[in-house]
Amino acid sequence: MRQRCGASFLVFLVAVVGILLLPLAPASAGTLVELKNGERWASAAFELASGEIRLEDGKIFPVAQVRKIRYGVTAGGTGGAASAAADLQEILRLASEAAAFEAKHPDAGGLVILDDMNYRYRPDGTWILRSRGVYKVKKEDHKAWADVTVAFTEGRERVWVLTARAISPSGEVTSANLDEVKITKPQMSPGMFLKYLYASTRIPGVEVGSLVEVVVEHETYNPYHREFFFPISYFQTGDPVFRSRLTITTPRDKPLFWEARNFPPGRDEPRQTEVEGGRQYVWELTEVPPLVEEPLMPKGADAMPYVQASLFEGWDKIYDWINTYWQANTTPTPELASQARQIVAGAATDDEKVARLYHWIQKNIRYIIIKGDAATVYGSYPAHETVAKQFGCCVDKAMVFSAMLNAVGIRNGPLLINAGSHALSPRIPNLNITHSISRITRADGSKYYLDATGYDYRYPTFSSFNQGRPVIDPFDRSFDVIPLPPPDHHQRHIISTMTLALDGTLAVQTERFYSGDFEAGTRGFLKSMKPAERRTFFELRVNSFGQGAALDGLEIRNLEEIEQPLTIGLTYRLPAYARFIADLAIFAVPGFLESLEFPELGVASRSYPIEYESTASHFDEGSIAIPAGWRVRSLPPPLEISTPFFTFSGSFTETADRRIVYKGRFDRLAKVVPLAALAEFRAQVRRVEKFKKDRIFLVREEGGTKE
Repeated sequence: MRQRCGASFLVFLVAVVGILLLPLAPASAGTLVELKNGERWASAAFELASGEIRLEDGKIFPVAQVRKIRYGVTAGGTGGAASAAADLQEILRLASEAAAFEAKHPDAGGLVILDDMNYRYRPDGTWILRSRGVYKVKKEDHKAWADVTVAFTEGRERVWVLTARAISPSGEVTSANLDEVKITKPQMSPGMFLKYLYASTRIPGVEVGSLVEVVVEHETYNPYHREFFFPISYFQTGDPVFRSRLTITTPRDKPLFWEARNFPPGRDEPRQTEVEGGRQYVWELTEVPPLVEEPLMPKGADAMPYVQASLFEGWDKIYDWINTYWQANTTPTPELASQARQIVAGAATDDEKVARLYHWIQKNIRYIIIKGDAATVYGSYPAHETVAKQFGCCVDKAMVFSAMLNAVGIRNGPLLINAGSHALSPRIPNLNITHSISRITRADGSKYYLDATGYDYRYPTFSSFNQGRPVIDPFDRSFDVIPLPPPDHHQRHIISTMTLALDGTLAVQTERFYSGDFEAGTRGFLKSMKPAERRTFFELRVNSFGQGAALDGLEIRNLEEIEQPLTIGLTYRLPAYARFIADLAIFAVPGFLESLEFPELGVASRSYPIEYESTASHFDEGSIAIPAGWRVRSLPPPLEISTPFFTFSGSFTETADRRIVYKGRFDRLAKVVPLAALAEFRAQVRRVEKFKKDRIFLVREEGGTKE
C-alpha cells in the first residue's frame, strides 16, 4: 500500500535499519504512538533503537506492533486500553445526549451525532484539517457509513484515516484495518480526467443501530499558493445533526476574515480565544434539522448554514494570481489569430463576428476535463493547445473564445462563476468555483454574457443557470451580478391552426419556435435520437392529447445548424376529440401551455424560497375553425395578471368567420420568490392553472340549447 505519511515511512526505515536514535520534541509538540491493536500512547518524547520504540515513561514496544507515529498532537489521556475505553465512553455519552433530539426525527435514516471540522493553518503556509464524525445508523441505506472514502490531490495533499470503527447495539467494537487503506483513482464521469486519488477503507460489522466513528486528517503540505487558505464548512445535511462545529486556528500575524451565511440570529459570530502561537475561531450549532429537498430551492449551500473564511478580504490577490495564467493563455498565437480571422471573414458587424466564433467553439471543441493541478484547473491550458486538441473544459473553452476575440479586436474577458453552487461573496474569496464563461464589451461600452461550454445555444443566448448570479472578472478586476435577460430570451412559442369536424375530430397544424434554454434543450434532446425515434417521440406526445391521435406530418428544421432558429412543424388528428353531451360539444385546446408547470408549488408548505434559474416565457396562440351547424355557447373568460414575479395574459375570442382565436402568454420576471410572497404567488398561479384547463362549449344551432 502507498505510504500514507512521513511517520509510516519512518517506522519502515526503523524496521529495516534497526539502529536509529531519534529524540522527539518536548511535550508541547506532542507525539502519539498508535499500535496495531488500537491502543494509543501519548508521550512528550521517544527513542527508536534496535527495532524498538521507547517512550519517555519507560514503555517499550517492538516496531512491528506500531501502526503509526503522529507528531504535533496534544497528549490527551493516559494511553493504552484505558485511553481507548475513555474514547468509547465519550461516544456513548454523546449518543446519550443526542437521544432526545433523535426522538424528534423518528423517520431519519441516520443521525449525525457529531460533525467536527478542525483547520490549523501553520506559519509556513501549509495547513491540516482534522475531521471527526460520529454517526448512528438507523436504516439499512445508512449502513453505507461503513465505507470511508477521502479524496486528495496527488503531490499536494496527503490523508490519514486515524480512526474508523463501529460500536454495535450489543456493545461489540469493530475497526477497519488501517494498514489496508486502499489508494485508488476515482471513477470519473465520461469526459472527466482529474488528478485526484481516493483513500478508502471499510468498517466491518456496521448494522442498524450501530454507532460509527471516523477520524481523518487531511494535510495540504504543498499548496499551490501559501496564502490561499480558504476553509469552508457546512452545518447541515440530509440527516439531522446533533452537534456541528468548525474550528479554525491561525498564527497571530494571520488574522482570519469570515462570512457566516444562513445561521440562526445571533449564532453567526465565532468564539475567539488566544491559543499557543495563534488565535482560534469556533462556530458551533446544535440540533440542526435535516435539509429537506424542495423543488426549485436555493442552489447548494445557499440553502444551509455555512462558514467560509480567508486570510484576506476581496479578490485582488486571486486576480493577480489567475492573470499570470490567463494573460498568456488568451494571447493568440499567429496561427490561432489567422484561424480566427478566417472564421469571421466577411462578417459585417462585431455581433456577427462574435456569433461566428461562439458557434465555432461550441461545434468544434468538445467538453472534456483533463486537469492535473491548480494551474490547469483555474488557469487552463493555452488557447492554441485546446484548439489543437479539440477538447477542453469550461475554462479552456473560455480561453479559446477570449483569444479568438482578441485576435479580431473585440474587447472581452473570461469569467469565473459558481453555477449550481453557493453564490460567490464579494468580500470573502474562495476557489471552490465551478464554472467559467465569457463577457463581451461592445464599442459603446455595453456588456453582455455568453457561455461557450455547451453545444446547442444560438447567439446571443446562453444557459440560464449562469443568470442572476455573481461573477468575477480577473481582467477587469470586477465583481458583478449577471443581469436577468428579458423573458423571451428563453421562450417556447407555439402557433396552431385547428379545424373541428362535425364528428368531433380535431385537425391540428402547429409551428413551434424556441429560444434560449428551450431551444438548446430541445435541440440537444432531439440530436441524441435517431430519426425514427424522433417521430416515435412526437407520436407519443400527440397521443397524450387524445386517444387514437395520428401524426400526419413532422418537420424538424435546423436541428444541426445552431446558427439558425430551431423550428418544428407538426400536423396531427385527434379523432372524437370533442365530447358530445346532448346538443353540446365540449373540448379544450390540446397541449395548451403544456410546458408551463409549477412543481415548486406541489408541496403544501415550503421552508425555502423559490429560486428559478432565470426568466422565461411560455406563449401559445392560434385559431380553431368551428364546423357549420355549431356556434359558441361559452368561452373561458379572459385573464390578465401582473405581479412582481410574473405576468399572464390569456383570452378566447369568437370571430365573424366562425373561428375561435385564443392566446395564453406567461412571462416569468423574477429569479426568486421569497417565502413572504409565497401565499399570494400561489393564489395567482392557481388562476393560471385553471385558465389552462378551461374548456370551450359549443352548441348546435338547431334543436335549442341545454340549460
